[in-house]
Amino acid sequence: MTSRLKKIIVIFGSSRFSKMDNMKMFSLFFVLLLFASCQPKWDYLDLVGDWNTVSWVIDDSNERIENQMDFSFKQDKTYKIDYGTIVERGKYWLETDYLVTVEEGQYEKKVKILNLTRDSFEFRMNRAGRYETVLLVK
Repeated sequence: MTSRLKKIIVIFGSSRFSKMDNMKMFSLFFVLLLFASCQPKWDYLDLVGDWNTVSWVIDDSNERIENQMDFSFKQDKTYKIDYGTIVERGKYWLETDYLVTVEEGQYEKKVKILNLTRDSFEFRMNRAGRYETVLLVK
């Protein structure tokens, strides 16, 4: 055991703190840890803007998909996806490693965010039972 850990154990085990104080400290630590783990890993402000698809690949076969799928994310947490012939609109939010979208009148969908910066966005989605990776740029 390190000396720092021994000091912590001694402090919490000393008579300076009652068992109730120890429980309060442990509860506070647990709540802070829980709160920190629920925060999105990515900043939704990096998502805001217009995105164009530069790569869309089926993971297991490396087959490239050449369909249009351009995104627009607004700061008010609404989005639009332009598929060329169809436009999808709805609301979005981030949940830890996931982008969650809910098309108007539909159910929510999640994609796993692999990377998100101010000018590139890469995610993996499960479409019809197959994983696909999409890379977008602003």
